[in-house]
Amino acid sequence: FMGRQTLRARRRLFLLSGLVALAAFAGLYVFVESRFFSALDDWSRAERLASLVSQMEKGIANARAEEKSFLLKKDPAIADGFGTHLKAVFNAISRLSRMPESAAIRKQIATLRDGLGQYDELFAQLVASEKALGLTDGTGLNLDLKNATEDLQAKFSTAGYANLAGQISRINQEGKETLLSGYKLGVEEIQKRYQTLIVFLQETKIPKKRKVVLQDLLKQHETTLLAMINARFNFIEETQRFDDLVAYLTPSTDALAGFARSLRGDTAEKLGSLKGVSRLVISASGAVAVIVLMLIGLLVIRSMTSPLRDLAAVSGRLAEGDRSVSIPARGNNCSIGT
Repeated sequence: FMGRQTLRARRRLFLLSGLVALAAFAGLYVFVESRFFSALDDWSRAERLASLVSQMEKGIANARAEEKSFLLKKDPAIADGFGTHLKAVFNAISRLSRMPESAAIRKQIATLRDGLGQYDELFAQLVASEKALGLTDGTGLNLDLKNATEDLQAKFSTAGYANLAGQISRINQEGKETLLSGYKLGVEEIQKRYQTLIVFLQETKIPKKRKVVLQDLLKQHETTLLAMINARFNFIEETQRFDDLVAYLTPSTDALAGFARSLRGDTAEKLGSLKGVSRLVISASGAVAVIVLMLIGLLVIRSMTSPLRDLAAVSGRLAEGDRSVSIPARGNNCSIGT
């Protein structure tokens, strides 16, 4: 069918075929590459989401550790570390909520944000309560109790009742033990000692005006000590809410962790699959392009060599004197289109 084509036209046909094959290969390559990089982006976002969930879990664990340390040591200075860890958790949750992939877990994210807000608020209340006691730095109620104790002991000693001053020390010791142990029955013993002390003070021969001052001081001492003990009891009761809050948060954190693992596994599997498919498709398409070019090249070459062989055979017969030979028609043109 190329009998009418010139040699130049055949060269152009081969070149055009090569360009078409190259364009087809390039188009297929771009398509496969876009699919591969899309899967790579999905995998990268899944990794980022998993990293944020991991940061959130780590931050909550660290905050829990600071909380346990605070409950054990009752040191308000620990609150700074707790706040730092919880801030990192809120930051991770905020970044997580902005990711499109997190649309399926928005409910769990909202639950976590709400629960952690309550957790932070409860911890802040306990820290404020402990600061108000002032047991670690000698301020607050602890300082008020110390001043009332020194004033009472000095006035009892001046009045000649050093034994009453000793009773104040005994009450302080029992109050300290009750604060440390959280044993509520210790409050009854302390209140009995105050009643006994008040009755004994009323029966003393201390002048009335001075006695009234001592009674007021004793009442102030009792009020301060009992306020400290009640604050500690409330502290202990409130700490139980931490476990309730963590139990409330656990299903949401587990759901986020499970979602992150699932998404990470799915995207990694898809990426791995596309890697193999990409290699196969690119290799196969490259091989097909080369084979097509070889076939077209062979066709073009044979369109010239086959008529030349016929011409060679006819020329030989003509040289031998055979004038009855004929050349097969090739569109009324020879092998080079002339």
